[in-house]
Amino acid sequence: MKKILAQLFSDSGSISAMRVMSIICCLAAILIAIVGLHKDAPDYGGLSTLCGTFLGAAFGGKVVQKQIESKAS
Repeated sequence: MKKILAQLFSDSGSISAMRVMSIICCLAAILIAIVGLHKDAPDYGGLSTLCGTFLGAAFGGKVVQKQIESKAS
């Protein structure tokens, strides 16, 4: 466990913090969608907005990181 955490926060490690945060955002969006759809009267508009926000944060952050890395090299 210590090795994984050390690699997670290392600059040269294969595990990046951005990758983990993207996975967490995707999983949160999936969980919110599942819980929201199992309510008696789901609010589809609010649910899609909330899930879209989490997915936008997950993929948007990864895209910005990739552009910055491309310019640096």
